[in-house]
Amino acid sequence: MGVPLLISLSIVQSSVLPRISGQVAVPNLLLLTVICWGFQRGPNEGMVWALIGGLALDLASGSPVGVSPPSLMVAALVAGAGRDRFFRGNVVLLVLITLLSLVLFQVTYLVLLALAGHPVGWLTQVWQVGSRLVLLHLALMPVVYLGVAGLAQVVGSTRLRFG
Repeated sequence: MGVPLLISLSIVQSSVLPRISGQVAVPNLLLLTVICWGFQRGPNEGMVWALIGGLALDLASGSPVGVSPPSLMVAALVAGAGRDRFFRGNVVLLVLITLLSLVLFQVTYLVLLALAGHPVGWLTQVWQVGSRLVLLHLALMPVVYLGVAGLAQVVGSTRLRFG
């Protein structure tokens, strides 16, 4: 059930959302889904979803293959670990962990793009685009969280793991 969802989100993320949002910041629904899955099921499952979704996103978007998976995996790891150690139903902590996951994703993604030889406008990406994206993602998070929580209940206790 998860793989078709991740592939569908990757296609929507790379082809539909940029056309809908135009010049405005494009929300990363795959990122929000991976963070929410990490919250729901822990860091291991979040990282599995990040790996699969990241590879699908790189293939669908034409970005360098291998840039999205580690960036998403960092976000999933932070979200899953934050859930296990700090969350305990506190909405403020959910927002703070989400914010940290978003920032770490963006920084990791930009560093990996730069290492892959792509020009990165750090000031523009971090301050102008990044601030809009953080606000947009925080606004969308409750909707995505509720959808992923419902999916986690439907899937039940089936677990995916690394190793």
